[in-house]
Amino acid sequence: MTGLFKKIPIIVRFYTNEIEVIRLDKNLKLRRIAKYKFSTERLIIADFNNAEKLLSSMVKEILGNKRLFSPTLIMIIQQMVEFPDGISEIEKRAYRDLAEHAGAI
Repeated sequence: MTGLFKKIPIIVRFYTNEIEVIRLDKNLKLRRIAKYKFSTERLIIADFNNAEKLLSSMVKEILGNKRLFSPTLIMIIQQMVEFPDGISEIEKRAYRDLAEHAGAI
């Protein structure tokens, strides 16, 4: 019964039009280049919907078999591309929203 509500740790790394998802408890790694671009020269997350679709599909893939209940995800997000001005508050909010939409707490 304790495995039913297990928290799964995941690291998500964002690159320009590319996402890497690492499931820490099973040491699994996925890296995908976006079919539909979500980055621009100034922003990594310029198209939220395209980034959300790619991230959600990758999270589903890395979680594997279907379950009756969705697992609780602990998600760490890293932006791997550095900009001179850093990350704006809007970008931070976009990352938070992406994590929530993918099932993280």
